[in-house]
Amino acid sequence: AGLMIAVFSLQPVRRKMYGVFYSTHVVSAAVFILVGSFHCFILLVYSLPACSYIVERAHARLWRRTCKAELESLSSTLVKLSVSVRSQKLLAPGTRWLYVKVPCISREWHPYSIIGADHRTVLHIKAAGDWSKSLCSLAETHHEIDLLVDGPYGGGCGPPSSLGDSATGPLLLVAGGVGIVPFADL
Repeated sequence: AGLMIAVFSLQPVRRKMYGVFYSTHVVSAAVFILVGSFHCFILLVYSLPACSYIVERAHARLWRRTCKAELESLSSTLVKLSVSVRSQKLLAPGTRWLYVKVPCISREWHPYSIIGADHRTVLHIKAAGDWSKSLCSLAETHHEIDLLVDGPYGGGCGPPSSLGDSATGPLLLVAGGVGIVPFADL
């Protein structure tokens, strides 16, 4: 098992078959925890963070869904992606984000900040890497694409009365570049 993990960890293999590399490591970690806890129970206690990750990933896999998204090219390096997702009303503005996977581009998942919480969720994606550049190129020829979404995720939004007196007074928010996206939601 160790040799198999070592082979799939080699850079050429990892770059060409990332999905196999990732799956091999997650399955091996689960088997290691299970078999190791039979040998030494305290190993299970030390492995609780890894166990929580495995449970979270399994839960996320159940909630992923395929949907249609509107794709609009705002410039040669900026794309607007509009998609319908489940309610985000309990998530505080400025903290909402969504995992996105576009199967026609790659098998990779990418997290993006959400702008707006109306009936359509809007993501602004800047061409910064190979994946986002491919999405910008796709936006020039397609206006609707199939994608998978996981989320939305974000910070909780309590009732205004729970903020007490700290909710009054001036507030200064400073952001720039691509980092301004979460602030555009406020």
